[in-house]
Amino acid sequence: MTPMTLRGMYFYMADAATFTDCATGKRFMVANNAELERSYLAARGHSEKPVLLSVEGHFTLEGNPDTVRRLKYWHPIRQGNFTPTRIAVVWGSNPS
Repeated sequence: MTPMTLRGMYFYMADAATFTDCATGKRFMVANNAELERSYLAARGHSEKPVLLSVEGHFTLEGNPDTVRRLKYWHPIRQGNFTPTRIAVVWGSNPS
């Protein structure tokens, strides 16, 4: 597994986190990480919107217990840096 730093929008709700990479626009599931989830909740305040995150980690393919499909998960290996006041334009999106 090769660690790399990604920058994108992190969103956590209902025990599931997603990360949308700013460079590619691709969205990935994020492996459970209680420390990252707490930091996200603190950074977002009362908003329920994604927050810009730069974080080092690696990808794995994991089976979904409900299906036979394998999903790509992002595993942060460091805490990461949330930037709640910055707006990131994700590749292929139209900022509003």
